[in-house]
Amino acid sequence: MKILFLCIANLQRSKTAEELFRAANKNHQYKSEGLSEKYVKKASSISQFLYIH
Repeated sequence: MKILFLCIANLQRSKTAEELFRAANKNHQYKSEGLSEKYVKKASSISQFLYIH
């Protein structure tokens, strides 16, 4: 499963969550991103990690 953590600027919260979840369960792919235009990468680079269940 691919899991994406989001926060406003990807400075603390989402990176921390990514690291904690990765340490707890290495069977999934984790990524963190920020929502602020200053920090967000191209939509195509994060769209592969978005899943809606």
